[in-house]
Amino acid sequence: MRFRFIEYANEYRDNRIDISFTNFDFEDGNDLIARILKKKCCIIVGKKFDGIWFSIIPLWYKGYKYELLFHEDIGNIIYGKSQKESSVKRMRELVEIAVNELNILYDGVD
Repeated sequence: MRFRFIEYANEYRDNRIDISFTNFDFEDGNDLIARILKKKCCIIVGKKFDGIWFSIIPLWYKGYKYELLFHEDIGNIIYGKSQKESSVKRMRELVEIAVNELNILYDGVD
C-alpha cells in the first residue's frame, strides 16, 4: 500500500486549501505524522485536542500555523490557518516529507 495525498479547496471552509492523506485514515495517524515532522523538520507540535469524533494537533513551522485533523468520516487532513501562497507552499513541502517517510515505514505492509 502506498500513501499519497490529495490537495483540494474545501468548499465548506471558504475554499481553504486542505490536504488529505489517502490510504492513511488511522485514528492515531496524526500522532505519527506530527512525530515525523518534528523529527525531520523541527516543527513545533502543540497539545492534541481530542473531541468525540475528531482530534486536532496544532503545528507551527517557520512562522505559520497548521492543524492536523483526524475525523472519523474524512480521515487525516492538514490545513493552514493562513492561506497565503507561501504558507500553502510550505504545507505542501511538509506533506511530501511526511508521505515519503510513511511510505518508507510501511513499505511492504499490506
